[in-house]
Amino acid sequence: MASEFGILERKSRCCYFIGQAVSDLGSTASIMTPIFEEIFIDLIQSISACIHSQYRSAYQSLRSALELSVAVVYFADHPIEFSQWKNDTWDFQFSMLREILSENYANTQKH
Repeated sequence: MASEFGILERKSRCCYFIGQAVSDLGSTASIMTPIFEEIFIDLIQSISACIHSQYRSAYQSLRSALELSVAVVYFADHPIEFSQWKNDTWDFQFSMLREILSENYANTQKH
């Protein structure tokens, strides 16, 4: 069981490293680096809570990580909304998750 959590921990670090790689690019997307770090923290908190049989906390942290992951996809395509969200002038509606996860969204956002 401990090795399974070790594997999960290493995989969750990918979010952190992706954020660092994006930051190193120096692109406008690099301002999203803190979101990748937050996703990583949420994943680690979820794993830790699960190890300690705190499943409700584990699910809450996992949900936060998943929601932020989808938000990053949306913000990559909508930099104005990201800027507004970052400045607390626009609120990301998590009811949009179904739309963002749809195949139609992926097909319409091709650059």
